[in-house]
Amino acid sequence: MSELARLKFLVPEASEYGYDSAGKINLVISAVDGVLSFFEDAVIGTSIGFGAMMVTGPLAAWANSYIGLGEGYAAARKTIADDNIARGFSRAAVMAFHERTGRTVVRYFGHEYFSNTFDQEAAVIARNAFASGLLAGYKQGSECSQGQKQLLLQDLKTRTGLRWGQLEHDNERAAIMWYVEMAAAFRRAHLRE
Repeated sequence: MSELARLKFLVPEASEYGYDSAGKINLVISAVDGVLSFFEDAVIGTSIGFGAMMVTGPLAAWANSYIGLGEGYAAARKTIADDNIARGFSRAAVMAFHERTGRTVVRYFGHEYFSNTFDQEAAVIARNAFASGLLAGYKQGSECSQGQKQLLLQDLKTRTGLRWGQLEHDNERAAIMWYVEMAAAFRRAHLRE
């Protein structure tokens, strides 16, 4: 088995970085359960039992639809977190292979803007996941031996056809684009998601 095939990179789990939908769904379930218990206690032994049942039925249906909507948002947020952790990880790892400093990683990628018109919390999750990925990727990339770093960079250059040249050296925007392309190749070839 080649040295390149033996290298393993561990991308952090999304749940560790700002993703928690289960807690919110449990909160909704508890609130609905409390309201239903109140109606149940209020109606026992009274003549308004039928009226209370007419209220609790639609309330339970409403809560069920809310929970169903929440599951969709939860799945989307997990996908957003997973994608951004891997994206940050791969960019920082490639920069570490290329012997760039942590300050350069932060200057190039540490101030990205994340927005989500439909779910503002998803933007926060994306930002936190991306930052966590940057930290983990830079740490693991820095821990590779010099030979492993050179081997990985050569593999990525072969896959992409990209070479670090004078343009990338002189132009920060060109350098950023070079790292983005190399990171995408690294993610496809070497990350197990």
